[in-house]
Amino acid sequence: MRYYSTQRPITPGAYPKENVISIKNFHDKKYVSEIGGDAWGYVEYDCELPEEKVRAYEFTPVNPMHCTAKQLAAMKRILSRGQKAMNAAHVSGSSFLVSGQQFCEHGYAITDGGVTAFLPAYAPGIPYATRYEADAVYRVFLDEVGNGDYFSVDLDDVRYDTPDLSYIKEQIAKHKEEGKNSRTLAYNPRCEVMFKAVRLDGSEIVGVFDAQLVRDALECVGKHPVCYLGFNRNKSRPFPFLMVGSDDTLWDFSFGVHALVMPLAKHRI
Repeated sequence: MRYYSTQRPITPGAYPKENVISIKNFHDKKYVSEIGGDAWGYVEYDCELPEEKVRAYEFTPVNPMHCTAKQLAAMKRILSRGQKAMNAAHVSGSSFLVSGQQFCEHGYAITDGGVTAFLPAYAPGIPYATRYEADAVYRVFLDEVGNGDYFSVDLDDVRYDTPDLSYIKEQIAKHKEEGKNSRTLAYNPRCEVMFKAVRLDGSEIVGVFDAQLVRDALECVGKHPVCYLGFNRNKSRPFPFLMVGSDDTLWDFSFGVHALVMPLAKHRI
């Protein structure tokens, strides 16, 4: 969790040393929108500090993000898949930057490699990473989103019943039951969902995604999700991605949860 120092630069003795993840000193005291005032820098901890220490060091904490039970459940599912991927990566010798809620200067991220949720503030109740930062995740997120061309998706076109998502949950349950009955679930656990959008020239853009990732992305965002199909115009023959945000904060990452779902390797632009 992040604590800003509003009274003095962060020097030895000016902050509690236990459970520190990172320290950031600004060049000068500057305005920080997260706390609505000026600060010299911040200290990131892997837990919340006791109130008496916050007062003793004259810190200003960033208010944690309020998440519903449904949002927290979706985030925990993403982290569970990410933890399994990280364990597998350790066995194979490759790298995978997932071990919990990760942070960078601009916010927090959780990811399993297929879906990434970006949060503007710390989410209590979500396991917290002390080993990795979210800088790499955030750079990928911004690269895709910042260089993307977007085309709106009408949720009615894919029969979503927002915010209950009854259709996609029905498809996932049906897929699992079919796999159980045919004894193929262990070999083909993926349920796919297709999104379509029309580009300005009248051509169609198609993205095929893992239905469970889409469900988790929509439930991470919460009420009134808005979906866009996009692609990175700086890449040659890119795959489309699904951008999910709420209707009032879609293009402002400093408010609300945003999620990026990467596609299955079915269609290129």
